[in-house]
Amino acid sequence: MHPNIFLVGCPRSGTTLLQQLLSCHPDYFTVPETHLFTVLFEGVKNLSEALEPSAAGAILDRLGGKPGLPLTIAEKDEALRLFRGRGGTPAALSEAVIRTLGRRTGPAEGPFIEKTPRHVLYLRDIRRLFPKARLVHLIRDPRGVAASLIEKRAGTEAEARLEYVASRAVEWRTCVAAGLAGPKEDMLTVFFEDVVLATERTLERLCRDLGLAFDPGWFASFGAGFASCAVAGAEPHKERNRLGRIEDTTQEWRERLRPEEVRLVEFIAGPLMRRLGYASAFASEKPELPWRWRLRALGKFARQKKKRLLGALRRR
Repeated sequence: MHPNIFLVGCPRSGTTLLQQLLSCHPDYFTVPETHLFTVLFEGVKNLSEALEPSAAGAILDRLGGKPGLPLTIAEKDEALRLFRGRGGTPAALSEAVIRTLGRRTGPAEGPFIEKTPRHVLYLRDIRRLFPKARLVHLIRDPRGVAASLIEKRAGTEAEARLEYVASRAVEWRTCVAAGLAGPKEDMLTVFFEDVVLATERTLERLCRDLGLAFDPGWFASFGAGFASCAVAGAEPHKERNRLGRIEDTTQEWRERLRPEEVRLVEFIAGPLMRRLGYASAFASEKPELPWRWRLRALGKFARQKKKRLLGALRRR
């Protein structure tokens, strides 16, 4: 039996592309982002205890506001039926949601691929609920992450763009550090640049490490799997994946980010970026940034770290 796969990473790192490619494997099915750990179990302190059906129903009701969710009444009933049949645990509810969503586009039998990028912050919870699952951590150049959607989300005004870039860089640093600090067993790290520039070789290596057969023909028409990975109309930023074409976007940030924005990303991402092999864009690595932006960036990182720590304490 092939393992279930949880695909994680910083948002805007190309996780949908890798999900779509992996879901072409004939033994797997996949679903749009479930937010299982960021939404479903927000109020569950002990993930090892059984849940009352009423509590499970209340948890399912919290799915509103996410693309493709909430479940319809019939889907909620089906999820609760599967939940009860699988033991009534948080793990059973997680799998019930995934299989119920999977049946929107197919039978949803066999192992699954679940992809919610921010689940990278919950790797130990995933390991506790699904001890036999494999974890795949996708990493992308933080400047590429910051450049993604910057025009749509921040416009052209300098302060707004710097604020957006700082937020994305802090999120990258937080998510990547969490992924690298996660459970080492059964964790696989993949780089977005390898997926884009050496697709077949990267997929072959990943399938081998996952214990899966590999046939390059399976991935030739990966655009057909878009409906299983994203919600049409609700996630327009993912529409290019529908084309089933892999474009080299690894250097787009050089054109889309202004020099001061690149410096801000590099100031925040710092040693972690270089440790992963992403070289500075400048001859001097000393950040030439106003002190107010340095302090604001450090403040953002401190708040993110505090939020994550408090969340971990609540789940203990």
